[in-house]
Amino acid sequence: MLSSTSVSLPSLAIISRNQTVVTLGSCFADHIGQRFVANKWTCVSNPFGTLYQPLAITGILELVLGDRPLPDDGYLERDGGIFHYDLPSTLYGRTRKELSNKVRGLGEQIRRLLEQPGWLMLTLGTSFAYRHKESGLWVANCHKQEGSLFSKHLLNLEEIHAAWRRCEELIPAHTRILWTLSPVRHTRDTLPLNMVSKSLLRIWIHQMTERDSTSLYFPAYEILLDEWRDYRFYADDLIHPRESTIECLWQRFQEAYFDAESRDFVKCWEKILLRLAHRPLRPEAPSYRAFLLDTLRELQQFDSLDTTAEQSALEAKLQNLR
Repeated sequence: MLSSTSVSLPSLAIISRNQTVVTLGSCFADHIGQRFVANKWTCVSNPFGTLYQPLAITGILELVLGDRPLPDDGYLERDGGIFHYDLPSTLYGRTRKELSNKVRGLGEQIRRLLEQPGWLMLTLGTSFAYRHKESGLWVANCHKQEGSLFSKHLLNLEEIHAAWRRCEELIPAHTRILWTLSPVRHTRDTLPLNMVSKSLLRIWIHQMTERDSTSLYFPAYEILLDEWRDYRFYADDLIHPRESTIECLWQRFQEAYFDAESRDFVKCWEKILLRLAHRPLRPEAPSYRAFLLDTLRELQQFDSLDTTAEQSALEAKLQNLR
């Protein structure tokens, strides 16, 4: 008897350690991006915060790759901070200029990385988008404003594609796109409408990968919902995947796309990460000091990496033992 229906993933060996990575979009862009960073890739992980719908993501790409200013009619003040409807609530400033400078700095990081051979990973979450009635702006976040100020729309494929065309021409030709669809259900839209919303995004991503053979789709959505198909893979809210589930998806991701050198490196480096995260039962024991010294020696073997922060942390722990 079959224990599960597996999602087959070809081993393409196309992501290497000398390539850069930029992730943008929904929560999965955070999860994967953070793991690239932890494993010493040259990576900018979801710098603009969580972006759910495609117009928010394409809007950010137009903003930073086109080096355009934030629209003046999108600013608002709340709780003593300046926000913008094109940005999530995690990105704000004390003044418009401060917020604009933050955006410009993040944009420069992204542009620098995309100048080099690498990947742009985009995670879409929902086809539902909100429009500010007065300004007509599609918003990335409503910033806790009155719901009556916005109208809710289910984007169609033509609207999504028109937005993508505007930013696609700004993306360097050598940059490869890797699409993912967030497995998180948007229950506020109701489960039936969440399925409609996800279906539209999945169709559109399929069209993009069919049109461009250099772009790829990682089926995190299908793995979680169709292959694993069990609530034990979810957090207590039964909506978001558990941390252990994300780790399993990261392992599948590596198996599908990493070249042999990258897989070997991650296998070795993750042993270092486990040692760095170790919490001793008895810090005063001589064995713990020996453990720290061994870890420091192992870390120094990665001479091609900048491990300054990790070595400093270990040396500080050793200093505290004296």
